Amino acid sequence: MEVWRNVIGYEDIYHVSNIGNIKRLEYARKNLLTGGLSIIKERILKPVKHYNEYLFVSLCNGNQKEYSIHTLVANAFICNPDNKPEVNHKNGVKSDNHVDNLEWNTTSENLLHSYRTGLRRSGENHHKAKLTLVQVNEIKRLHETGVNYRQLSREFKIRACSIRDIIIGKTWKYAV
Repeated sequence: MEVWRNVIGYEDIYHVSNIGNIKRLEYARKNLLTGGLSIIKERILKPVKHYNEYLFVSLCNGNQKEYSIHTLVANAFICNPDNKPEVNHKNGVKSDNHVDNLEWNTTSENLLHSYRTGLRRSGENHHKAKLTLVQVNEIKRLHETGVNYRQLSREFKIRACSIRDIIIGKTWKYAV
């Protein structure tokens, strides 16, 4: 069952539902041509999907401002006693703004969740990876035997600074 609550900061103008719908409530507006009142009917707002796959709506109470739907739902329906700053989609689907799919998180909790669910990739699974884990381990082994950054750079066809980052553990931290 869909439950509606006030959008915080827009009470009596907009409501948010537990399944992620946002509606503008009915209101009366003065008609500039006739001087009479026009009734603007209640309506569900159409969300816009941004490049990052999150859904947003624009709300107005004099000034127009854009809000992510998942944050509006979380603010209205989920307690945040630890004052965590971010809202996480438990199933990783950024357009699923049902209250049961949302939780308050810290930035690090959110980041860890994105790696665990495969939303963010690292190592050879990253879309820009030029090396495999086997190659990285070989780079580390060769460096221990005295092969320098420049030689490794030529052999593996990557920049010497990337070799250095691997050796010092700035990248590929989990490689042996």
